[in-house]
Amino acid sequence: MSKVKMNIRYFIFILFVLVFFIGCGQKKEEPSRIARQEEETKQVVGYEANLAIIQDILEVKETEIDWRTIYAATISLRNLKDKRTETAFLKIMSRERPISLRKDSDIPGAMNPLNMLKAVAMESLRETGGKQYLEIFYKTYKETDERILREMAKAHILALGGTLPKLK
Repeated sequence: MSKVKMNIRYFIFILFVLVFFIGCGQKKEEPSRIARQEEETKQVVGYEANLAIIQDILEVKETEIDWRTIYAATISLRNLKDKRTETAFLKIMSRERPISLRKDSDIPGAMNPLNMLKAVAMESLRETGGKQYLEIFYKTYKETDERILREMAKAHILALGGTLPKLK
């Protein structure tokens, strides 16, 4: 191969390498204002829908639910600091009546459906309200028969600087 062809190939190779590194180093474009507004609208609609699912289940006395639907709704609201979300989580914590699952529904993991929801609610309440919810965590610690839920309540109490109440 002639030196001219080798030099041309070498030059093209160097050019491609430079273009690649220059392209990789460029800053990604921010999403447009319209795209951001569309995403925020989807989040608001999702929030409203998920909050409605939880509120419906908490208010209706006798209904069978799909486990995945209620758990997904609860999880999606977990990190939101909103008065309505807080109220929904407080209702979950105060609920005593078991949640009935549809016959074709998946079954939750290690605890019954209500205690699974209480675990998510406790986590969210601890993160958003801290010490103001210690009484709820004390009540859960003292009254639940579910060992996992009691251990979670214990961890939240200790993390917030509380002292453990005596068990019966």
